[in-house]
Amino acid sequence: MPYEMKWEERGVYSRFFGVVTGEDVLAHAKRIGNDPRVSKLSYQISDFTAIEDHTVKRSDVLFAAATDSVLKSVPLAVIYSQQRPEDLELIELHRNSSLMKSRPMRFFTSEQEARAWLGAIAC
Repeated sequence: MPYEMKWEERGVYSRFFGVVTGEDVLAHAKRIGNDPRVSKLSYQISDFTAIEDHTVKRSDVLFAAATDSVLKSVPLAVIYSQQRPEDLELIELHRNSSLMKSRPMRFFTSEQEARAWLGAIAC
């Protein structure tokens, strides 16, 4: 499982690392969606800066978006590496899926920027 999750007082921070598979992305989405704390979730931060590569397919992303539909109103801050801008294509696919179009989502290159945005929108 090349990710770790940390539940915070009002949100969840997930850090992905190594080689991430489609199965990892789906397991992550299900793990959040099935947690009883999801009903009180005010934000989600997904940090992809430590991934080395991925084998995630478009179909994995779309299935994860359907699984994540319970989170469609929860602001999501995505942190990505400037060395891997190609990963943004899959993240954009997730955001632009019909179930997630209304979800507040922004992209950042640092956790500090992500948390500043979440604080500014008063999650």
